[in-house]
Amino acid sequence: MLSNVGSIFMYCLIFSVLCGGTVSGAMTDEEVKALFTKLIIQCASKYKANMKDLVSMASLQTPTDPQIKCILACAYRDLGTMNDKGVYDLESAYKISEELQKGDEKRIQKSKELAKSCSFVNNETVSDGEKGCDRAALLFTCGVKNAPKVRI
Repeated sequence: MLSNVGSIFMYCLIFSVLCGGTVSGAMTDEEVKALFTKLIIQCASKYKANMKDLVSMASLQTPTDPQIKCILACAYRDLGTMNDKGVYDLESAYKISEELQKGDEKRIQKSKELAKSCSFVNNETVSDGEKGCDRAALLFTCGVKNAPKVRI
């Protein structure tokens, strides 16, 4: 079972921002959660999503429903960590992490390590091309798998 900080970290990773805990000038954990919850709700309104599947995603279960995968892709795009070609933008994830963590170099480095560990998703074959939904699910799965390995 993850600690509270670990849970927050994984929650953030799922949205490819890879942010961390509170540091001076940085967003609080609650602010980060609110930001990503808002994005998911906005994106969910664009797709027919089963609430049960949305809840399972919040429980860190890999989405299988195509609509849920597309909600993830929508959120990644809105953040800027997935481009219009459906590709994970690692450099953008790095920049967002730095912005949210405001100078906590240790957490930024760990976040970048974690972000890089998921960059392989861009080399995977996906069935939906530039939609990015399948790639978003791969990124989600990578985050769930690798976030506990990174200790901050």
